[in-house]
Amino acid sequence: MFQLTKTLGKVKVEQPSSDYSSYEEAREKLLADTDYSHVLEVYGFAADFKTQDLMAVLNPHAGRSGFDLKWVDDTHALAIFSNSLICIYLLCCHLFF
Repeated sequence: MFQLTKTLGKVKVEQPSSDYSSYEEAREKLLADTDYSHVLEVYGFAADFKTQDLMAVLNPHAGRSGFDLKWVDDTHALAIFSNSLICIYLLCCHLFF
């Protein structure tokens, strides 16, 4: 508290109004290596996107292991990576198409 007051001046610390502990549980579930944690669902992009367009966006992040792309429909695909860490990284990147 001393460092805050010294740096910012008078401050008031309040208890959070929400319980954020469930976010940690969600994070642990995300990091758990489940059957499909290596599959990233990609959707909401323009219908005129082609395989090479998605590959160009995802390939720099896939590393040497690469990935496979399976189309569900014109605006929905599944990117299948070798491990879940790549998917977690991509989820944190907030890539936009």
